[in-house]
Amino acid sequence: MSEVYDELKDYNPEALIIDDFEEAYLGFSTDGKAIYDFYTMLDVVVEGILEDEDCTEDEAVNDAIQHIETNIISAYVGPYTPIVMYKEIYD
Repeated sequence: MSEVYDELKDYNPEALIIDDFEEAYLGFSTDGKAIYDFYTMLDVVVEGILEDEDCTEDEAVNDAIQHIETNIISAYVGPYTPIVMYKEIYD
């Protein structure tokens, strides 16, 4: 497991993490749930799709959104299911 999660695991050893999304990890909630940024997760998934498939960037974005919403956001895996937040971006 990545060092990124060390403080979380010290705070709550039962906390669940989402594999391969260390880059999107923001920290944890007061009740010990990992928190991830949706848009960074989206970038990670889009990048993977574009590496593996022959498609346009728009198609990759649509596929990535569907994947994240269906397989990550909608998945309840217990009381420490990670939180995915939509971090606002200001210019």
